[in-house]
Amino acid sequence: MAMTTFKHCWHIVLALIALFHTDLMSQSEDQGPAELIIQLSPYTSTTQVFNQHARAKKSHTAVLSKRKNIHLLSVPAGEDVGALIDELSTRPDVLYVRRNRRMQKRGGFATPNDPFFSSQWNLARIGLPELWDRTMGGITPCGDTIVIAVNDFGFDLEHEDMQNLIWKNRQEIPNNGFDDDGNGYKDDFLGLNVDTDDDKHIVDEEDYHGTAVASVIASNTNNGLGMAGINWHVKLLIISSQESDEAGAIKAFEYVRALRKKYNDTNGAEGAYIVALNNSWGYEGGFEEDFQVLCDMFNDLGEVGILTVGSTENDQVNTDVFGDFPSDCSSDYLIVVTNSDEQDELSVAGFGEENVDLSAPGEGIYVADKSNGYQTTGGTSFATPHVSGAIGLIYSLDKATFCDDARLSPTEAIRQLKRYILEGTTPLPTLQGKTVSGGRLNLMNTADMVTGTKDLMEQSFIVYPNPLEAQLHIDARYFGNNLRLAVYDVVGKIIYQESPPPGRSRILQIETANWPSGTYLVQLKDSQHHGLQKVVKISK
Repeated sequence: MAMTTFKHCWHIVLALIALFHTDLMSQSEDQGPAELIIQLSPYTSTTQVFNQHARAKKSHTAVLSKRKNIHLLSVPAGEDVGALIDELSTRPDVLYVRRNRRMQKRGGFATPNDPFFSSQWNLARIGLPELWDRTMGGITPCGDTIVIAVNDFGFDLEHEDMQNLIWKNRQEIPNNGFDDDGNGYKDDFLGLNVDTDDDKHIVDEEDYHGTAVASVIASNTNNGLGMAGINWHVKLLIISSQESDEAGAIKAFEYVRALRKKYNDTNGAEGAYIVALNNSWGYEGGFEEDFQVLCDMFNDLGEVGILTVGSTENDQVNTDVFGDFPSDCSSDYLIVVTNSDEQDELSVAGFGEENVDLSAPGEGIYVADKSNGYQTTGGTSFATPHVSGAIGLIYSLDKATFCDDARLSPTEAIRQLKRYILEGTTPLPTLQGKTVSGGRLNLMNTADMVTGTKDLMEQSFIVYPNPLEAQLHIDARYFGNNLRLAVYDVVGKIIYQESPPPGRSRILQIETANWPSGTYLVQLKDSQHHGLQKVVKISK
């Protein structure tokens, strides 16, 4: 972390630099050809939907499941695939639409062919490559493109291991001198430089810190070049500042929050699905009352569904006693990381039984360097992105209902994920009494917690009428005991919930006359099943 004013955490401050596998969907591959899988609600005909969407109609290729009303669309070259997905997703009679993804062969762990992978001890220490056999990151099971924001300085976006990983603001036209999306910034197509209010990220011969940090989170893995990242497929939102001061941090936090809030408010049509914000910087000796505005902003970010990950300082100081920003911030939506070495010993780094949550590998870490090069370095700056990358990878697990929970109630989902990360750590003697968890990041344990506690079978159900006016009926006859019904608005707020007692009719009825017009999500769960349906309320 910092030594005085917002300096960045490093042991060896050298220049640093950070693929999307074309089989997976990404925001950089908006043009066809592509295949989409679409599921329509029960009793909805393809004619009803496709007659209103000419591009979908001419793309219809096959019926994949008549029973579940699932179809395959082949989108021709030149078509805007992302726009078609957005259009179809807004319809209440479309339950699911996403790209047709290639399955990976099973029978062994995914081992990338990047030359330095065999020397990246840190990846094996947190549970890779075993977890890569289950997911390589990038997309949630709900179809959201996962974005991790990196707030730092010194980014070289031209590095060979950064290509096709940078998030692009599709609501902005690059380099036209206009604020196309109305967010207050002109030409923020490739993220934001908070010093210049555009996307021109600066890098020189000595400032590669940001790209090095980003390369731990994600690199063009399995491309036969350089190093492997924790995520093979994810998008990196770049926020940069050479000034590296508190004002710039406030602007950065506001920018990131606004993008995720817009994503929530538009049901994914605009904004970005940012799940984590990486901050490998800080201020030594700072207490919460000294940085109240920034500490409060961690809560603001959490309220829209973003976990912030911050590094503690690069000196063996008890931050509980001597203070540190962000370590002393009390937000439930902040994870503070210290640095452990290859022997699982606490390195030269801050600690605190109340303020520092866990350790992650942070010594001898391969990172991207200048001129398409690579180097090993260390510090809490490079321990922190292990946790940010882990968050992104967890969201991509193709298992159970975590992405549904995150969409419906973002704040509750990330509080739960933080708990899983801390409870899943590997206990280390050197960290007992020196961190909240007493352990080092173990991504496999966290993944097993997420999927193990949410390993429910999908069960369809019928809601009617849809669209609705004064009443909504829910057919829950195929669910068992311990049934829970919840209805969420599009920003994840619960507007109705109940647990019907055994013996009550399973045709549930809700009075909806006072609901505002708009889209809602109805969720049913019992001890073994879950289901989700979209409904639309209209005015009389």
